[in-house]
Amino acid sequence: MKRSPRAEYQAILECLITWRKRANITQQRLAAHLGMPQSIISKVERGKRRLEVVEFLRILYALAPDPRPILEEILRATPSLRARTRKRPAASRKAPKL
Repeated sequence: MKRSPRAEYQAILECLITWRKRANITQQRLAAHLGMPQSIISKVERGKRRLEVVEFLRILYALAPDPRPILEEILRATPSLRARTRKRPAASRKAPKL
């Protein structure tokens, strides 16, 4: 079943919220760790503000020293992302020999 980009993003947010709560980290504590106001975390979790890639990665590392389990859960929650991804593009040219 295909999911809209909005539904996929919401699934990612739900995973992040679940991991934050599992770690017993409040929005206030997460925000303080990241050096941002708590209102930003609230807006992100409610889908009112989109995360930038760097912010996403900083949140992952704030929630777990090894973010791979979080990423694995996100991938399981968003199988439609993989289904829509096309084959990797071929390299346009060979790497130079050193």
